[in-house]
Amino acid sequence: MNEKTHKEQQRGYIYRFIEYLKPYWLRILIGLSFMGVVSIIVMIVPSVVRFVIDKVIHNSSVVIKLFWFEKTVSSGEALNIIFVVLITIFIIRSLSVFTSNYIMSYVSHKLLMDLRMAIFKHLQLLSMKFYDTRQTGKIMARITSDVDTLAGLSRELAIELTTDTMTLITVITILFIMNAKLAVIALCVLPLYVINYMTLRNKIRNRSLSIRENWAEIYGGLQEVIAGAKVVKSFTGEKREELGFFHDLHQTLISNIELAKLSGTLGGVSSFLHGLGVALILWLGGREVIKGDLTAGALVAFYSYLGLLYAPVIKLTNINEMITRANVSLQRIFEILDTQPEVKESENAKRIPDIKGHVVFENVCFNYEHDQRVLKNIQFEVFPGTINALVGRSGAGKTTVTNLICRFYDPSSGRILVDGNDLSNVTLKSLRSQIGIVLQESFLFSGTINDNLKYSNMDATQYEIIEAAKAANAHEFIMNLPRAYESQIGERGVKLSGGQKQRLAIARAILRNPRILILDEATSALDSESEALIQEALERLMLNRTSFVIAHRLSTILKADKILAFENGELMESGKHDELLKNDGVYARLYNQQFKLVKTYMDNDVANTVS
Repeated sequence: MNEKTHKEQQRGYIYRFIEYLKPYWLRILIGLSFMGVVSIIVMIVPSVVRFVIDKVIHNSSVVIKLFWFEKTVSSGEALNIIFVVLITIFIIRSLSVFTSNYIMSYVSHKLLMDLRMAIFKHLQLLSMKFYDTRQTGKIMARITSDVDTLAGLSRELAIELTTDTMTLITVITILFIMNAKLAVIALCVLPLYVINYMTLRNKIRNRSLSIRENWAEIYGGLQEVIAGAKVVKSFTGEKREELGFFHDLHQTLISNIELAKLSGTLGGVSSFLHGLGVALILWLGGREVIKGDLTAGALVAFYSYLGLLYAPVIKLTNINEMITRANVSLQRIFEILDTQPEVKESENAKRIPDIKGHVVFENVCFNYEHDQRVLKNIQFEVFPGTINALVGRSGAGKTTVTNLICRFYDPSSGRILVDGNDLSNVTLKSLRSQIGIVLQESFLFSGTINDNLKYSNMDATQYEIIEAAKAANAHEFIMNLPRAYESQIGERGVKLSGGQKQRLAIARAILRNPRILILDEATSALDSESEALIQEALERLMLNRTSFVIAHRLSTILKADKILAFENGELMESGKHDELLKNDGVYARLYNQQFKLVKTYMDNDVANTVS
């Protein structure tokens, strides 16, 4: 990407961010009006100081003129009046600062809330492929730290940029009115500010991008280590993870130090240039006072206005630096907002009516990537209320088939029909609301058992929840918990055993009352007692539903109405257990291989018992 294209892209991000400010323009204008009051008051003070030095201190009487008010008073009375006026305008300034800061803080925080909500809502629309190819921590970084980086951008853009620009114009005008020669000297320093900024801008931007990327990597790795704490401890990987985390933090520390050097250079040079301007003005202005061409009060006022000239330039330089950093975050945020879901509803998508469960695959092919064919010309038909087992070695394509039924992905070619409805033409909500899924490691949310069970049916009554738990053989263990259905189960159900979590997942599916049921390794890796309870619960769950069962343990699918045997992404054969054994194909090989393993295990167990 060339420099011109990059600049256009950056401006585009800023413009899009400003779009989010549109609903708040009225509040922003009110806030700016109060800041305008503050700016006017700040401009008045140096002139008041000049008046005190030149007109009050060395004179016994003073003419006070304020709008229509004019009066000759003693110098002491003049000071009293000036004191009251200054206190009054400072009170007005304080109230204006408070009001402006309050309004702009509200706008800033509300804007960031809206932006976070927009990202979160968009994340809900994205397809599973998006989540499959990104670390959870990196996604979280977009909605947390990247948005936090923008916290001051709206306020700085609205207040600092606007008011400082107004201040610059006003101060320059006043300086030229006061003393054109000194004003020219003061302005000669300003181009050096621009050169200073232009020299360091790209380096600061690149370093900021590097830091944001580093933090995304840290968030991603940290989320994995915390989620996999049991694995880390099991393999005594604590020290290795500590070293890895230290290395990542150290790299970020180095980048932050480099950024601090660049920012410090930018600020330090700006500060020196400010000092240079002040020194020149005092040197030349002092000579003017000595010669009698300038009053002492005028020099003091000019010096005060000079501070109002250089301070905004320094702040405007910092704003550019801040905008540069914010652009990095904006780029990462809009990267998500610009990502389009792989699975989209068609414009004419219709709500699928109540499903009976007739599922047809017609020449379905699927690629996760362009060159990675996962399913090849899959064709099969299953009927309502039947149990259909998907078997095959790992990677054969079984889970992909069920993902396509749920429309987590769309076929690369071919089509899938449910009750004669092409899934590409139905709404996602109407389809998925009639499908229940029980996975090998069913995900449970932190919260209570009631919260988790009601997740599938928010309108369920407590009676229905209890009946679903009973059908899943979960009611008994739930009632033995300290607070029964109101018991907290911890993140991912950490306080429960594997069998208990699985039975809750089954109860959740029962409560949904789905017409199509998907069981993906629902009984694997469980002890025999838990498996028996779960198998009994699954049989109740599968009753009168179209069920797709994925299981490595072939004993769990012997009663299936149809067995679909997959190998290398192809459907090799289908039929009942006895039929497929006679065919001596893929299924027979899988069955015989597993039967031999079971027989060997049982023989060894008997031998150990006898000995």
